[in-house]
Amino acid sequence: MNIGDLEKRIGVSTQNTRFYERQGLLQPERNAWNQYREYTEKDVQDLMMIKMFRKLGMPLEEIGHVLEKDTTVESAVKKQLDSLEKKQRELDGGIRMCRKLCREELETLD
Repeated sequence: MNIGDLEKRIGVSTQNTRFYERQGLLQPERNAWNQYREYTEKDVQDLMMIKMFRKLGMPLEEIGHVLEKDTTVESAVKKQLDSLEKKQRELDGGIRMCRKLCREELETLD
């Protein structure tokens, strides 16, 4: 399938797909006759996984490790969960501080 068909099927723009190729996450075959990219079902599955992991905020490097089978999906997801929970604690602290500041006179902070 070509890149346009891939975009319609998965909902990842051609620009993003090419970005993932440049990052080494996708390696589509090239048509010997015209050198166009030809995406396989494996490419479809990989791109769907990339899309899911990116929605979770997973770094491209970690996604590459999963696709190359250097790490398991389970391990990568647990690592990302830990990262998200840490960010959540940091955000919760920031929210508490903002609420506290809103209750006090902000002019006294200047």
